[in-house]
Amino acid sequence: MFESGVAADDLLSSLPDPILSEILSYLSFKNLVATCVLSMRWRHLWKQTPTVYGDTRDLNLRANITIIHILFSPFLRQLEIDFYPENWLGLYNYCDQIRTPNLKKITIRFREGISSYPPFICFLNPSLVELELGPHMNYTPIIPQSMVRYYLPNLKRLTIHLIPYPHGSAQTAWVKNLISSCPSIEELKMEVDFLNYSSSDLINNVIINSKNLMRLSVNLSNNHPTAFFVIIDCPKLEYGVIRAIDPTREHDINNHMASSKLKLKI
Repeated sequence: MFESGVAADDLLSSLPDPILSEILSYLSFKNLVATCVLSMRWRHLWKQTPTVYGDTRDLNLRANITIIHILFSPFLRQLEIDFYPENWLGLYNYCDQIRTPNLKKITIRFREGISSYPPFICFLNPSLVELELGPHMNYTPIIPQSMVRYYLPNLKRLTIHLIPYPHGSAQTAWVKNLISSCPSIEELKMEVDFLNYSSSDLINNVIINSKNLMRLSVNLSNNHPTAFFVIIDCPKLEYGVIRAIDPTREHDINNHMASSKLKLKI
């Protein structure tokens, strides 16, 4: 409301900083940083937001430098980034350097033709509870498999979008090692997209090995090899389903609970 052309009580500014920071969590990188010009109080408030969404199309070199304040903030709890061809590499490199002690959830997606190994922050983070890796990830490590390290002792929920590449034995090993390296994992969602590769070129199995996994969902899209196996060794599994485009090839894992070790042909 206005009185004599002057704003009456500013209800937004009367809110405490923690609530304002939560409100700012709904803004993108670009709009979030722009709030610093509103007033002296708001000059640094954006650095305290607990949830950050980034779209690299909004960034330039100056914005990339500014966003370091957010990525390294001790207030950061959730990080979600869409990597587009515009300005993606600089932000990607910054992500590999993140060292924030309270980060609980990371969501990473590559868009419009970008295909890269996920930032290492996704795999070396003791505080992380939930991790979602979107489409177009290349899970063939850029270093030898024997040198790949994972440290996710508190991860409970994992979502992977997997595109099996031809001759992808390294991918199979990567998925197996990642899952088995999460001692606290309780829920796993896996999207497997075979695109249009011929069956003879593709990996023919996914290995899921976890002592504490309780919920499992595997979705197979597009055409997949005639002989594709999901190998499951999860003694605490309570619910599981494997879905395929052809409903005759789906499996309700709950029908096999009598055995904790399964090899299902899809």
